[in-house]
Order: sequence, then C-alpha cells, then structure tokens
Amino acid sequence: MKRSIAFAAILSVMAPIATLPSVSRAAGFAVIENSAKGLGRAFAGGAAVGDDASTVYFNPAGMTALNGVEAMGAFHVIAPNLEFTNQGSRVNPLLGGAALTGPGETSGANPLTVPNMFGVISVGEDWRLGIGMNAPFGLVTEYANNWPGRYQALKSDLVTINVNPSAAYRVNDWLSVGAGFNIQYIEAELSQAIDFGSACLATLGAGVCVPRGLLPQAADGSVNIEGDDTSFGYNAGIAVTPMDGTRIGLHYRSKISHTLEGRAAFTVPANATILTAAGSFRSGAATAKVAMPETISASVRQQLTKNIAGLADATFTRWSRFEVLTVQIQNAANQVISQPENWSNAWRYSAGLEYDSLEKWALRTGVAFDETPVSTAFRTPRVPDANRIWMSLGGTYRWNDTLSLDAGYTHIWIADARINQIGATGDSLIGTFKDSSIDIFSFQANIRF
Repeated sequence: MKRSIAFAAILSVMAPIATLPSVSRAAGFAVIENSAKGLGRAFAGGAAVGDDASTVYFNPAGMTALNGVEAMGAFHVIAPNLEFTNQGSRVNPLLGGAALTGPGETSGANPLTVPNMFGVISVGEDWRLGIGMNAPFGLVTEYANNWPGRYQALKSDLVTINVNPSAAYRVNDWLSVGAGFNIQYIEAELSQAIDFGSACLATLGAGVCVPRGLLPQAADGSVNIEGDDTSFGYNAGIAVTPMDGTRIGLHYRSKISHTLEGRAAFTVPANATILTAAGSFRSGAATAKVAMPETISASVRQQLTKNIAGLADATFTRWSRFEVLTVQIQNAANQVISQPENWSNAWRYSAGLEYDSLEKWALRTGVAFDETPVSTAFRTPRVPDANRIWMSLGGTYRWNDTLSLDAGYTHIWIADARINQIGATGDSLIGTFKDSSIDIFSFQANIRF
C-alpha cells in the first residue's frame, strides 16, 4: 500500500511539465536532457547504467537494476548564445537587390527551463513498472521583428510532451528486457514576415504596385501558423551483464508521425489587399506533417577499479525523415508554404568517467561529439544547427538512504553555421551564426522507498 500511494503521488506531480516550453539542445531539434546525473557524464552510458529512474527513457530494461519505488524529478536551466552576423543579405536581384535592412548582429535565443520526471516500482522480484514524462524534441528560436532574416523566420517554437509507461523483466542474472509505449503531444508555432512589396512587383508589375507604395521592404505583413497533434510510438531495449563489472545496453525508440492541425493567420497591410483577390494570403485552417525520428543507442559501463567506472555511448538518429516542411492552408487559393530541409542521418558519441566514494559522494565527467544533420546548403534560421562538442561535470550527494541530490553542468561549443538561403520572394539571407554556445545547469532529486 505504501508503495502504491507513493507511486500515485509521483504521477500527480508530472502534469505541470506539459505547460512549460522546451528548447533543442542536442543536434537537430532533439532534447536529450532527461537526467542531471546523466548530464554530468555527457550522457555516456545512458542505455547501460540504470542508476536512476530516467532509465525509463534511456532504456527501460535498466529498470531491473532498481528496487522498491524510485522517483526522480529534474529541471535544466538552458542558456544559449545564438548570434547572427549579417554579411550582405539583400532583396531579390530582379527587384533591385537592395540590402535587407536590420541590425548587423542579431540574437535568436533566450534562456529556458526544461523539467522532466520519472518513476519506477518493483512488482515482485523480477518485474518492474515505470512511467516518465519528458520533452524528447523541442525548439525555440525567436528574432527581432526588424532583423534581416525576418522574411524567412521570426519565431519557431516546437514543443513535445511524451508520456512513456514501461515494463521490464529480469530474464536471468545476466539479461533483462524492457519496452514502453509512448503517447506524444506536439505543438508548434511558426511565424515570418512577408514582403508584400516584393510579392506585388513579382506578380503584378510596377505599373500596379508602385502607385500603391508596394515596394520592397516598404509594405511588410506577416503569417503566423499554429497547430498541434497527439500520436503514438514505442521503445524497447535489452541490458546485458556478460561479467562482473561490465554492463551493456541496447535501446531502440521508434519514429512518431504527426499530422498537426491548426490555423494560419495572415496580416496584410491595407495597400496590399489587392494581392488577396485571388485567394492567397487569406487566413484559414492549416495542416502539416512531421515525423519525430527513430533512434538506436548502444552503451557500455565498465568498472575499472573499486571506485572508478568508464562509460561510453553511440546514438544514431534517422534525421533523413525530415526532407521538407510543408504547410497546407485551406484558403481560397489552397495555398502551400514549403521549405526544403533534406537533413541527413547523424550520430552522437560520448565517453565519461565516474568516481564513487561508495558513501556520500559520487563525481563524474564526460565529453561528447554531436553531429549535425543539417548541411550548409539547406541550413535555415529556424534551425541554424552545426556540429557540437560537449564538456560536462557533475556530482551526487546521498543525503540518506531515501534522498539523494544530483547536479550537472555542461558547456557546448557549436561550430560556426553559414547561411545563404533564398526566401519566398527571392530575398537572400547571407551571414553566419558565429561563436555560438550553450550552458546547461541541471538539478535533480531522487527518492527511494
């Protein structure tokens, strides 16, 4: 009864996660921050360790290493530095090619807090049940309304909330298996400015547009697209202990396909309403399809001495599913907004060390290389991604047999990201995201009954 009450309490406090925003910190728009303990070792060994309840996410088979009722709650303070330097962005050359106005340097990121919670309960000697709530994918970039890339992106906000009930079974002393069911909610908002002056000149000509003051950058409007969806997926893994001190984990997380439904809202300046006569640029219902990609992780934890363990991980993400972002708008023109993405599959590699005093303290560190799925030819300001290098530190303090506390810190260096993208009206955004970086501070409480 005590365990049942405790587990119910864990579930009751998970709901607030769904109200908070997420931000992409791994490559692409993946969010790997699901454990302060894991952050301290750059998530090396994630599918093998099974040392806290976040194993529900990293590999449910790891739950068999936990006993009784174990719950954890973590929050991650994420402070990105994302600075764009304009290097000759211009209007469509066929329409004069004037420089796009706006500041020479622009920031596109703000600090955010991301929480997650997980719980595991023993059911007999060999069975474990678990549940987690986290945000496995997310993205927030937001630029000033007057920045040079406003015709390609203003705000990009994608949030996922994933509820993951799981079960694990210890087959024998060296093999455990686990699987989970995923209920995933996604919500997205995309906005950008529209250069109605350039759009008019390109379609109706100077004789119609100039008398109305419809010139490039002189008649800006905007579009804001919002939508959401709930869909389903699964994950499964195994944990193997081939010899004392060695633990290997393999974990697969399926793709989850979403069809977002919502609305596209256009703002059209009064002198540009002539462009809506044919049905375009009118607000209406909107739909978009997107797939959250599948991942495969292989991890190992090796005890090196009585107090020191080495950890490693390789994770593959099938980002090639993200080929094009297409939004269909149900207005009189059945308007379609489409952006080629052509992402590539990518790997993340990490390695770490952990020192455990076997009493009150444990210390850990890790490094990682996070490969970007984005090529320079298709990089956009919505996801100005590039290769990343992680350096992480962390520690655990065991308060008593019931409560332990974890903290972790990571600094991420992001390679310079060059952009040369042509927008819908032929404008060119040319520049570089230079000296970008991310600092992450994570805190976690673990409770055992």
